[in-house]
Amino acid sequence: MNAGLASRLASYYELPPVAQRETRKLVLETANADPAAFIRLVHAQKFETVADELSNKLPIFYEALATDLDNWGDFFMQEAQRLFALARTATAPQKVLTYLDEFSFISAAEFKKEMR
Repeated sequence: MNAGLASRLASYYELPPVAQRETRKLVLETANADPAAFIRLVHAQKFETVADELSNKLPIFYEALATDLDNWGDFFMQEAQRLFALARTATAPQKVLTYLDEFSFISAAEFKKEMR
């Protein structure tokens, strides 16, 4: 991920809505440019400490990817399984499972269409 996007992600919640949308668009472009590298970035996110929660970018990543289910529908299925597996071994499972809330950005109709 380039430094400009990393900087935008670090201040994402302080950005105005238009800049947040632009940031999510950049996240999606980055993800589509190198899906394997982006998935590694997603898997590197931490869950166990307050500092990890503050630096965790999963909500932004999930919201960005939810707009492109043609490319990321399978990822969300695998990601749900990964989160449940991580929660089984986590000292604080709720810190992992709370990220399932972010799946609400997925359009149920689009997801069903993609999974056919």
